[in-house]
Amino acid sequence: IEDLAFCGCISMKSAVVPKGIQRIGYQSFAYCKELADLRVPETVGEIGEAAFLGVANVTYRGSLESENF
Repeated sequence: IEDLAFCGCISMKSAVVPKGIQRIGYQSFAYCKELADLRVPETVGEIGEAAFLGVANVTYRGSLESENF
């Protein structure tokens, strides 16, 4: 997912990252304040800096382990 792809999308409540995606870019979901449910496949191996900046109450579902999440 490209850097800043969904940044500021305030009405987004859930997101499913498709299988095959390898990276969630810099601030991709930043300031998506309503984002509450996120599903990430095993193919994602990198989450960019501040990808979820300003997102307070998201429930993550997936197998990715990252200190930047």
